Amino acid sequence: GTGVLLGTAILTPFVGAATVRMWPKTPVGRRIVLPPVIDPVPAPTVRIGQTGIAVSELRPMGTCEFDGGRLEAISEYGMIEPGRSVTVINLINNRPTVRAV
Repeated sequence: GTGVLLGTAILTPFVGAATVRMWPKTPVGRRIVLPPVIDPVPAPTVRIGQTGIAVSELRPMGTCEFDGGRLEAISEYGMIEPGRSVTVINLINNRPTVRAV
């Protein structure tokens, strides 16, 4: 009895992990589990060194206009007033970090 108890205690995590991996591949699992989302990363619409104008106050996040398109941007340091020229100094997750010119 002790051997069966010990064997069950050792094998339970492995059987559980295998079940979790195989469940989405079963016919019932395919109906219940959602398919993975394939979302391509869009190409950045701005580039480093590009200049634009702050549309809203950046404290430190706000909206800037680059070549007629508006983007949410982050100021590098401090607040930037609306109407001020800004330059892109960095892109993180397709969100520009800007510096006042």
